[in-house]
Amino acid sequence: MDHQNLGKKIRFLLHTHSKTIQALAEELGVTRDSLREIVDEEAVPTPHLLHRICGVFHVKEDYFGEAVQPRPSEQSGKRPLGISDKTAIGEKTMIAIARRQPRRKLDLMELAARHQALVDCLVAKKVIVLRDYQKRLDALRSKVDQRRQER
Repeated sequence: MDHQNLGKKIRFLLHTHSKTIQALAEELGVTRDSLREIVDEEAVPTPHLLHRICGVFHVKEDYFGEAVQPRPSEQSGKRPLGISDKTAIGEKTMIAIARRQPRRKLDLMELAARHQALVDCLVAKKVIVLRDYQKRLDALRSKVDQRRQER
C-alpha cells in the first residue's frame, strides 16, 4: 500500500476547496495536531478517516487508491483511532486529546481532592514515597510563607 502521497493529496484537496487544516479537523471530529501530522506525512490515516475525508470533499474513494481499503485488523469491528501503527500517540497528540474535552472550572476543594487521589495512587504504586513527598511539600510551603512575608 502506497502511503507516500496521502498527505500531499489531502493538502491538495484543502487548497482547492479553500479549507484550513483546523476547519477540516473540526468537520471530521479529529484534532488539528493529528490531522497536521497526517498532512505532513508523519502519520498515516486509517481507511475510516480517509473515507470520511472523501465524503467531506465529495471525491471518490479511489482518489486515495488502496489506502481506503480497511486492514484486516480493522475489519474486526474495532473503532479506529484515526492514525495507524506508523506513529505512536505522542505527547502533542495526548495534549490535543485533552484539549478536546470540554473545560470547566474546578473549585479548590475538587482540585485538592484530585491532587490527593493522585498522590495516593502514586504512593500505592510505589512511584513516590510518602515521607519524601511530605518533605517536599513542607519545603514548598515554607517558600510560600517566605514570599508572603517579603511582600
